[in-house]
Order: sequence, then C-alpha cells, then structure tokens
Amino acid sequence: DRGMEKNFTFNVNEKTEYRLVLLTCASSTHDDILNVEMNVSMVNPGGQHLSIEQVPLEGMYWALSSSYTLMLAVGLWYFCSCNQGLALHKLFVGTIGVKLFEHTCHLAYYRTLSTTGQHNHGLFRFTRISSIFSEAAFLALMLLVSLGWTVTRDVLTRREKQLFWSFFSLFTVFGLLHSACGSASSQIFCQGFLLAFFVVKFLIIFCVIVAANANIERLRSGAVELARPFTHSQLYLKLVIFQ
Repeated sequence: DRGMEKNFTFNVNEKTEYRLVLLTCASSTHDDILNVEMNVSMVNPGGQHLSIEQVPLEGMYWALSSSYTLMLAVGLWYFCSCNQGLALHKLFVGTIGVKLFEHTCHLAYYRTLSTTGQHNHGLFRFTRISSIFSEAAFLALMLLVSLGWTVTRDVLTRREKQLFWSFFSLFTVFGLLHSACGSASSQIFCQGFLLAFFVVKFLIIFCVIVAANANIERLRSGAVELARPFTHSQLYLKLVIFQ
C-alpha cells in the first residue's frame, strides 16, 4: 500500500544549502513504523536537469560537432575534387569522422540527461567506447606521421607493423574492459584495466616522440649533405633524399 501521495514544488532563488526535513505529529510513544518514499527532481529554468557544471557541455558539444562536420565536409570535398591523395590524408579524414561520432554521442547523452533527468547507462557506456576508438584513431595518426608513413617512405618495416598493431590492440582491449566495468565488486580489476590503459597510452606517446625526433634528424642530415640547390634538377635530387 503506497498510502497517501503528495507532490510539493518550490523555487530555489538563492545559491545556498537546502535540506528536506520530514516532521510527524505522532506522539513520542507511538510504536508504528513510518515508511516514506521520496523522489527529488531538481529542474533548472526552462526544464533542464543538468547541474550548473554540466550546463555548458551541451552547447560545447553542439559547437564541436558543427566544427568537425565542417572539417569532414572539407576533407571529403578535397578527395572528390582531386584525382589522388595520400593514404595518410584518407586516415586523417577518417579520424575526423570518428571524432565527429564521439562528439555526437556526447551530445546525445547530455541532451537526454538534460531533457529527462535520467542517467542513461547504456548511452553513457556507448559514449565511453566511442571516446576510446576516437583516441585510438588520433594516436594512430600521430604515430604514423612521426614515422613518416607515405611522407618520407611508402611502407613500414615488419617490426614497426608488429609494434603498431600490438600497441593499439592492447590500447583498445584495456579501454573496452575498463568501460565495461560497472559493479562495485570488480573495482580492483577496473583499476588494473585503467592502469594498463594509461601505461599503453604512455608507451604510444613515447614512441611518437622518439620516432618524430629520429625522422627529423634523418631529414636534416640528408639536407646538410647537399649544397644549396640552384637548378630544378638539384632541387628535385634534394627532395628525393627526403624520401
């Protein structure tokens, strides 16, 4: 028996601390147990349910989604108007598309939270998964650029390919395992997955720095060996060394 239901609504006009207090008129010797079920909904002006810290997030993800949509449109227009493009350029456009998908998922989550006030666990988990794939695509692009793929050379060595796929397989697996964690009993495993995720991320960034420095040094040493080009043939020969 739910008993008597009451709805109370009041406006909060000042930024201060508020407490809900239940007073009963029963005598102190009354032995009956009073069961109370209470649902509290805090709604902003305009019907929004986001907290004051989360209110700007919806507009921010709207702006980011619009920006990445424009960048994706420019990239697709470039490939439609040009006869050919480097594979690295295609990966760059794909990375923008994955990033746009991530911001769209964030926008959908905060839009749902603002409208209904309910935390959608499935959409939140899907948002975390999209963030992992987006970050993996961005790190892969950085690593390939630092290695000079399709810029100074056409293919990677066998060892570089093995390290590349090993790093990003571990990065994705540990990220997905941490995103799947939800129960309180598995917090130790979740912390382990998170630690492994950041360790692999650190190793990838470290490889990006080392590869970029090595590639820059190789280009600089190749440029120093040749004299200043005065003809088109000498300039072409110098560009060939860069490759």
